[in-house]
Amino acid sequence: MSASDSDSEPELLIEIQPTDGKAQMPFKVLPTTKFSKIFTAYEDRLNVDKGSYKYMYNGARIHRDGDSTPKMSEFKIGRQYVVEANLEQLGG
Repeated sequence: MSASDSDSEPELLIEIQPTDGKAQMPFKVLPTTKFSKIFTAYEDRLNVDKGSYKYMYNGARIHRDGDSTPKMSEFKIGRQYVVEANLEQLGG
């Protein structure tokens, strides 16, 4: 085993798929990376305000605040997951 093999940590792939026609964007992350960090990076790449999107996986919302991670959502290493990004809409 080389030094680079021991340095590499297991990753999983999260693809954020927007419902507003923008391109799907992949993120290779560690299972312990906070969702808030992933979602902030996505919104930064699109140059939109933080909180512009709400994120869903299998019909359940993933909240951006707090310490939730892919590991806490039981995402498995080496697999690919598609998270939907919906524009946040406030009604009244």
